[in-house]
Amino acid sequence: MHNLSVAPTSLVLFAFDRFWPNLQGLMHWAPNLRNVFILPTEATGDAARRLHAFCNECLRTQHPELSVHSLDKPPQGVRSQVDALRSGFPGENWLLLGTSDDAPSFAEMFPFVGQTDVQVVSRDRHSGWLHLISDSAGVRTESIAIPADATDAIPVNVLLKHFWRDEFAQIEAGYSVDALELSRTALHHRGDWERVAQDTGAALELPFEAFVAQALREMGVTNLAVVGGKPAPDASGERETLILANRGGLRIVDCNLNRLEGLASHLRRLAGGLEARILFLWPTRAFPDEFRGLLDAYHMDLLERKDLGRFFHRLAEFVGVDALPASLLEADKIMDDVAAKGLRFFPARRPRVPVKPPKPPRIRPPRPPRTQIAPRTPAPAPIAQSNPQPMVVPSAPPESREPAYDQPVQVRILGPFHLGNLRGYDVQEEGWPVGVLAWGNPPSQKPRFGDVVTVFRENLDPKNPRYRWDRKP
Repeated sequence: MHNLSVAPTSLVLFAFDRFWPNLQGLMHWAPNLRNVFILPTEATGDAARRLHAFCNECLRTQHPELSVHSLDKPPQGVRSQVDALRSGFPGENWLLLGTSDDAPSFAEMFPFVGQTDVQVVSRDRHSGWLHLISDSAGVRTESIAIPADATDAIPVNVLLKHFWRDEFAQIEAGYSVDALELSRTALHHRGDWERVAQDTGAALELPFEAFVAQALREMGVTNLAVVGGKPAPDASGERETLILANRGGLRIVDCNLNRLEGLASHLRRLAGGLEARILFLWPTRAFPDEFRGLLDAYHMDLLERKDLGRFFHRLAEFVGVDALPASLLEADKIMDDVAAKGLRFFPARRPRVPVKPPKPPRIRPPRPPRTQIAPRTPAPAPIAQSNPQPMVVPSAPPESREPAYDQPVQVRILGPFHLGNLRGYDVQEEGWPVGVLAWGNPPSQKPRFGDVVTVFRENLDPKNPRYRWDRKP
């Protein structure tokens, strides 16, 4: 690996929905930069606006001399626009930064390879950072060493504000005692973390998540935040809770103990460009074997029941900490007792019953006064006719059901779906938003997550699609 021969002073950044490569490049080369030019494509206007807001709020705070410019997609192409920038800002050392995942932008950078005042760098998802160099044999690539901690200076709350697309709220999570004392108190109260918080004088909404965050801080991971999903007013289950830490990359600890409701959300985040490592806490039950392949495919980690005696060691491995402090080594001995003796330590996760407003009293309207009914006059007797012809009433043809209900469609299984007594799967049809497959007669063999299955529509709502296993009766 090597570094660039000349430190760049002006950066042209191709905005991309996978924002982490953009952030790595910005933070790595920012100390020598005077200008940043953000260039969107036709599909990445929102990503460009997010990057511009991030640069103005965070990057310029650390480097006040930096100027940030947002460019428009030129009709005549990127090359003419970059040439115009080179003419307007003479004497600059230029760096063009893109990604091989965006093929049109990657092709736009090729004409600048080998020019004396321009260096071209691309980030490949599998090969890492590459410097494109021109020589007698054509164009070759050299790997560039960009440290994994280049983005550690970005506060997690800034990442949440500018790049986190889900409805989450940051929650206060601070204890005045260390994780060792909290472990002893939790063992004393048999996993009642509300009483743990009361004994330590802390008024916390998520006391167990605050305990995990406290352990991470004692390991040296201070750039973190506890976040909770915003539940719907009629939600009957517990909301999703996560710990986000920025250390050598974005890391997410899923604190929804022994539950996989958040798996579909993580898959949507990874598919939407979030580059992160994810750890599921599954400490007290056997993890379903049918989901292990999905975790391996998306490089998700699991702290399961067999790891309970090394709870803090596994947390440290996940966030890249080599050695535990003495207090957490002692706390792991408590966790070893919890695992060996089956002691209660973790909070019980029970769905919350939704609070329903009382029904208003039923008020019957007063009856109207009775009216006098006039006597009926007798109808004349019918006149007999010979061979009367029956009257034929033409019947309207039955309306045919919309053909879309009868046409099979293919959806991908994303994760489980539970809502009250309704059980099914989160699924997605190509070109449609995520929907629910929970109606009809399911097959005898359950599908695995990631499988593509053939189903039928339950409704035709383009915003909230529903699907069934068989045709509508």
